[in-house]
Amino acid sequence: MRRSRARGRSDAPRPNLAAAVAATGAVACALLLAVPLTTPQLPRASHPLLPNFAAAQRCTAPSAPPSLPPLVLRLLSSLQTSLSSDVSGRTRRAASGDCARLLAAAQEGQAALTKERAESGTLAPPPAEVPEAMRSDFTMQGAIPVSYFFVDDSRQGHGTHYIFPGDDIDRYVTSAQAQRRLLEETIAEEGLDAALQATSVLAYPLHRRVPRQVMDLWLSQAMHAQQAALQGSRVLVLGSSSPWVEAAALAHGAKEVVTVEYNQLTYEHPGISTVTPHALFAQTNMGTFDAAFAISSLDHDGLGRYGDPVNPFADFQAMERLACLVRDAGLLFLSVPCGPDALVWNLHRRYGRKRLPELLKGWHVQERYGWHEERLDVDADVRQSYEPVFVLTPQSSSAHSAE
Repeated sequence: MRRSRARGRSDAPRPNLAAAVAATGAVACALLLAVPLTTPQLPRASHPLLPNFAAAQRCTAPSAPPSLPPLVLRLLSSLQTSLSSDVSGRTRRAASGDCARLLAAAQEGQAALTKERAESGTLAPPPAEVPEAMRSDFTMQGAIPVSYFFVDDSRQGHGTHYIFPGDDIDRYVTSAQAQRRLLEETIAEEGLDAALQATSVLAYPLHRRVPRQVMDLWLSQAMHAQQAALQGSRVLVLGSSSPWVEAAALAHGAKEVVTVEYNQLTYEHPGISTVTPHALFAQTNMGTFDAAFAISSLDHDGLGRYGDPVNPFADFQAMERLACLVRDAGLLFLSVPCGPDALVWNLHRRYGRKRLPELLKGWHVQERYGWHEERLDVDADVRQSYEPVFVLTPQSSSAHSAE
């Protein structure tokens, strides 16, 4: 379970990250310039993100494309200033009593993986091609085309370790707080409609890519609209290699953030704890989270890219389990690549008119940010994602009931 924004392996930081560290301090530049920020597994004394931030030069973002709306430019500037078809056999909705069985089955499966890793020291690396025995299920009985862009972020089954000291996470939180304040000021001065219009997907032609900065602001708008629900909340984050979603949740009032990830995480912050899927299902009761975030993560589930088990239904199963883990009337903030249905093995899935409705089964769509239905029919480069944000609630409260 992982979003794809930070793809670098922990033992091989990208050259542009090294340049950012030398120029300004990695966290500031990563937030401003969308640099994939991953940190090697090194002793703390030699950690590359700990060099003197005070001595770092000020991070200067490159000029944004002229097509970005003025409000987007203001929001980006504020960050710099603040830092100086039918799927046979799967459960569609957990009915009364089914949550206990779903979570027990998840725990059993994850326990088997944990045992395998303990005995061998590694997990099986992802297959280079779609397993033939699973092709029909992966493609919804041949309805979804397959292309290939193979990535092994599991390091051949050895896994990765992402380390973020507390000071760096505090800077993420500070940045998210600044963005939140500016959005509130814009709404107060210009009205909600103006704030939404400034990041409207309709400003971009159908065949043109929506800038990542704009898609990030859709999540900010969604969180702002649900700010009351996030105050004092316990939040679950699915998939992480840098704690930017966690920081945004804390900036919007979350009291506790729990991140679940197959790979090893060290997030040194009192508001964030990290667990493996096995530990989550072993320790967590039903309905214990007020909100959950699955941002650019479920589209990878089951493809093996990050060391997760190859499973054609993993994304659907994750949605079913989330409905069990969030409380009645709890929230799920979801983003996945949308467009004509596609499976890009093993980079990600793209959700269209066939798979997207299946993914959302069992959930009520409360709000959508950046949604443009026509984009489901317009082909585009599958590596350039269009990811609207869905705010969802479980359709039925019966999932948490005992038999």
